[in-house]
Amino acid sequence: MDFITGIKDLDELYPNMLRTGFLVVVAGPPGSGKTSLASLICSSNAYNGKKCLYISFQEDKEKFYTIMNLLGLNLPSLEEKGYFKYLKLPITKDVDSLMDELRRVIMDYNPRIIVVDSVNAILQYVKDEDKRAWLQNFFSQLPILINGIAVLIAEHKPGTHTLGLGDIEFIADVLLFLEYRVRRGFLSRFLQIRKARGSRVHISEVPFAIREKVGIRVLVPEVIRRIRSVPKMYRGESTLFNKSLGYIQAGEHILVLHPTYARMPWYLLPIIETVVLNNLKVLGISYHYSPDEMRFLIKRLLVSETGISAEVAEKIIDRHFILEALNPYGYSLEELALEEKELVDLYKPDVIAFHAVELLDPLVESDKALYYNLLVNQVYSFKRQGVITLRIMGVLSRKRVLRETALADIVIRVMLRKKDISSPRIYFWRRGARPYVVILDENMLKNVQKELRAILTRHVR
Repeated sequence: MDFITGIKDLDELYPNMLRTGFLVVVAGPPGSGKTSLASLICSSNAYNGKKCLYISFQEDKEKFYTIMNLLGLNLPSLEEKGYFKYLKLPITKDVDSLMDELRRVIMDYNPRIIVVDSVNAILQYVKDEDKRAWLQNFFSQLPILINGIAVLIAEHKPGTHTLGLGDIEFIADVLLFLEYRVRRGFLSRFLQIRKARGSRVHISEVPFAIREKVGIRVLVPEVIRRIRSVPKMYRGESTLFNKSLGYIQAGEHILVLHPTYARMPWYLLPIIETVVLNNLKVLGISYHYSPDEMRFLIKRLLVSETGISAEVAEKIIDRHFILEALNPYGYSLEELALEEKELVDLYKPDVIAFHAVELLDPLVESDKALYYNLLVNQVYSFKRQGVITLRIMGVLSRKRVLRETALADIVIRVMLRKKDISSPRIYFWRRGARPYVVILDENMLKNVQKELRAILTRHVR
């Protein structure tokens, strides 16, 4: 690829979108993230040894550097190495003098990327049609002049369908449009690829977020033909594991269903056994409990249901579990999915376990299409990375269960019998295999406890 956007997932999806000689327009309403995106394009390529000249008509250099530093862009460092130059030019009606100064700087600095922030600041003062046409022609020739790319930032007025900048949006080789929408009082941002010459744009809109110290992150839908199962199998030693699951493959999606009032998670024992024996790392995300509460509950489960000591239980948690908590009602659905993706990117777990998934139910009902679009792409993304997905959900509605199970590779369902709720019936279904049923009565539980206590104690030193 000639140039990159600096957004890893977007560059993988469209590796040749930014090519030498291309004019790129980044457009959108105020506050949509245009400057952040243009700065990321600029700095990412500068880190690859391509000089970038950033021209601003309004923002002070120190203020700009401070804001970009909050997004993780160390522009002073690039400036010291000679790969970044910030130039603030005055807004003037004297276009000729302005262009002469710009040519001089370009000849002296010899950049491969030029960012103009923003093009509206120049064009709005040029009323003469011939001069506007000459100015637009100058911008269109900039990429050829520097043998690189030019990025023009353009303000878009809400409620209009064009940028109102003459032919610039039409002569652009790449048009990236940023916008935001408000749902449930939360801001959702979207990046639209409205035009990209030479690239087959099959996904034209992706959600994105601007994160402190991280920058711009996007949620690119998975292309299913790219998904490959990671050839790695995890096995257990206990009779319960071998009869119920047999193995767990890297990237499999496991759905656990239980009555909302069933409070003892026996069904997790085969999963925890797999984690310990195969030395896996689990990222646990609860939509209901704090990390401290989750730690307490996991410890209590291990001690009470396997009979291991509290010390051994603590070691298992410390070695294998990273615990996080998210309030799903504190985010838009897109932001929630991005937050979860960032946690996976940060911790790089072998297993990600979502607890109390039933609490998402009102959000699901408010926008089913969006929820399942995000869910399917999340599962496919983790499958491609070889991350096992475990979703633990209390059963609230039959329709929700049917939709969730359609995506699962393994379904574990806990059923309580009215005559004897102390002996739950647990069903293990693997796709393409017959279900295995466990009636967890007192005798079965004692056998499970004895076997798991021996296995876990032996493997935890």
